[in-house]
Amino acid sequence: MKAIYVRTSSDDQDGAAQRFMLANAAKARGWLDYGIYEDIGESGINASRPAFDRLKADALAGRVREILVVALDRIGRSAIDVMTLMNEWTRAGIVLVSLRENLDLSTPSGRFLVTVLAAFTELEREMIRDRQRAGIAAARARGKHLGRPRKVITQETMEQAVRLRCDGMPW
Repeated sequence: MKAIYVRTSSDDQDGAAQRFMLANAAKARGWLDYGIYEDIGESGINASRPAFDRLKADALAGRVREILVVALDRIGRSAIDVMTLMNEWTRAGIVLVSLRENLDLSTPSGRFLVTVLAAFTELEREMIRDRQRAGIAAARARGKHLGRPRKVITQETMEQAVRLRCDGMPW
């Protein structure tokens, strides 16, 4: 059997664009029948995702032999996780094709490129994390409060709360 895998990072994305691209790619490859595995609102940093876990199990059990994804980052964000999975799938004879990177893991050059791209994916994630940390540190240095807004209780607010409480209102 053949399969396509769709993953979105947030719940407000529906995966329709990925499904469209993958269905066209499957048709171009002559695939008439394939399974669809979808994880909507699942971060790629999580190695375990419901549909992805089913896909991995089906692939390693021999029920899926070829997998199409829109991009390598749909599989995972950690280079170690991606490379471990690619090694398992290659040993099991499973072919992964990534449209964006034009990768086909049935070839030696495809497997080499996956190694390089997975490292870049992890580097990009770490750089994003570093920029976030630097931005938070800069905001704190400027005296910005991060997180939920602080509530300022004035004497007037306190007196109003006491009056309402005396009138039988719950806290």
